[in-house]
Amino acid sequence: MKMNKISLFLLAVFCLLSVACGFAANDTRLYNPDAKSPLLDLPLVKRLELAKKYVKFDYYESNPYIEVLDAETEKWGLIDAGGVEVLPCEYDYISDFHEGYASVEICGKCGLIDEDAKIVVPCKYDNFLRFNDGLAAVCLNGKWGAVNCEGKEVVACVYNTELIFSDGLALADRSGKYGYIDMQGKEVIPFKYDSARPFVYGLAQVAFGCGEEKRYGVIDRHGNEVVPCGKYDGIGNFLYGLAEVNLNGKCGFIDKSGKEVVPCIYDDCRTVSDSLLMLESGDKWGFLNNDGREIVPFLYDDAEAYSEGLAAVCMGDKWGFIDKNNNIVIPFVYDGVECFVDGIAVVYVDGKSGCIDKTGKEIIPCRYDDVIYRRGCGVMEVCKEGMVREKCGIVDVAGNTVVPCRYDHIVTYDDGMFIVYKYSRKSFKCGLYDKNGKMIFKCAYGEIAPLGDGFIRVEKRNFKTGIYDASGNVVVKPRYDDILYFDDLGIFVCEVENDDGSVTCHYYDTRGNLLDC
Repeated sequence: MKMNKISLFLLAVFCLLSVACGFAANDTRLYNPDAKSPLLDLPLVKRLELAKKYVKFDYYESNPYIEVLDAETEKWGLIDAGGVEVLPCEYDYISDFHEGYASVEICGKCGLIDEDAKIVVPCKYDNFLRFNDGLAAVCLNGKWGAVNCEGKEVVACVYNTELIFSDGLALADRSGKYGYIDMQGKEVIPFKYDSARPFVYGLAQVAFGCGEEKRYGVIDRHGNEVVPCGKYDGIGNFLYGLAEVNLNGKCGFIDKSGKEVVPCIYDDCRTVSDSLLMLESGDKWGFLNNDGREIVPFLYDDAEAYSEGLAAVCMGDKWGFIDKNNNIVIPFVYDGVECFVDGIAVVYVDGKSGCIDKTGKEIIPCRYDDVIYRRGCGVMEVCKEGMVREKCGIVDVAGNTVVPCRYDHIVTYDDGMFIVYKYSRKSFKCGLYDKNGKMIFKCAYGEIAPLGDGFIRVEKRNFKTGIYDASGNVVVKPRYDDILYFDDLGIFVCEVENDDGSVTCHYYDTRGNLLDC
C-alpha cells in the first residue's frame, strides 16, 4: 500500500464529508469498542493482504459485512468475514443495514442493496433514508416519495418534505399545505394545515396561520380535533403523556385527551420526569405531579430538575438539595451547585469549586478554581490559577490526587488514560498517566494518542512515531513518519516518506514483529 500525506488528508476530508451528507443523519449504527472483528480470526497472510489493499475498515456488529475503503480508488465496498469482496469498492458512501437493507451512493446518486449485497434499487435518487416499517423515503429532483423493500416506488416523489412514517402515517407537504398520508400513499388527513408535526403516541400538533396569527391544535390519527385549533397560543410535544400549552403569556399542561391537568396560570413550565413537573409562579419555583397536585410548594427562588432523587433549589442567594418530599437533605450553604451525576455534585463557594456526595459529605474541598466531573471515569479534573495560566490535575472520587495539578491541559480517555500538556510560547509537550496515576511518559513528547487495545502512538520531538503498550514498553520503535493501526486486522501500517515524496509502508503485528516491507 502506498499512501502519501495528501492521500491521508483527502481520506480524512472524505470521512468528514460522509458524516455531513444526507445519509449520516439517519445512520443509527453504534460502535462497540469491545466487539471483536471476525477478520482477526483470519490467517496472518490474509490479514496482511487486506492491510495492503484497504486503508479503512468499519466493522459493526449489526451489519452482515465489513465496510472497506480501497487504497487505490478511495471508494467504499463490502467484504465478508473471510475477507472476500462481496460489493466492489466503487461507492462514495455505504450506510448501515437497517431492516435488512443499506443505502449506497455513487456520483451523487443513491440506491439500495440487500443483505446479499445485491442491488435492489439502482443509484438514481438524490437521497435515500433508512428503512422504517418496510418503507424508505427517497428524494428525486427535490421531491420526496417512498419505496418498499422490493424497490417499488409506492409513494410517488411529489412531496416537498422527507416522509418519515410514524404510527403508520407520514407528515407530508404539498403546495405549501400539510397533511398526512398512509403507507400506500393514500391521503388520510387533508392537506389543509399551514404547519404540522409528525404523529407521536397517536397525536399530532397542527396549526393554521403563521406568525402571531398562528392557531394551534392537536388531532388524532383520524383527523379529529383533540384540542381545537385556536384554543392555545402554543402547544409543545407530548412527553410522559403531557404537553405544555401557552395562553396569554402563561403556561400549563394538557393530557392526551386534551384535558387541562395543569391550568395556564404559571409563568414558566418544565417537564421533569414521568412523575414530576417543575413550574414557576410569582417568581417562586415548586413541583407538581402529573395530576397537577402540588408536591413541593412554591418556596424557591430558583430550582433545577431532580437528579438521582434530589433537586437543587435556591433560597435567597444560597443553594441546597431537597428530596421529593421537600425534606432538606443538603443545607443552603452554596453559592452555586450542579446536579448529581453518579452520586457526585460540583458545588461553589466564594468563587471556588469542590465536590460533595449525596449525604452532603465533602469529597473535594472548595479550593479549586474549576472542577469538572468526568462522567463514567470516576474522576474530576481540577484547576488552579497559576503564575501564567490555569493549572490542571485529576482527583478521584475519594479525593485522592491521581495527576498532580501542574499541567496546562488534560485529555481524559475512556480507558482511564490521561494525556497531559505543557504549553510554551512556540510549542507544547505532552505526557501520559494511567488510571492509577502512574506516569507512563513524562511530558516531553510531540504527540501521544491511545489507539485502543492497549496501544499508544507516540511522536517524539524529532517527529518520528512509534507504538508503545500501556506500560510504556516499545512495540514498534519510533522511527516512522506516521503509523496507522488496523484494529480489525491486528496490524500496524508504518509509513516512511521518501525523498521523492513517495511513501514506503512496513507492517507489524501487535507483538512488534516485522511482517513485510
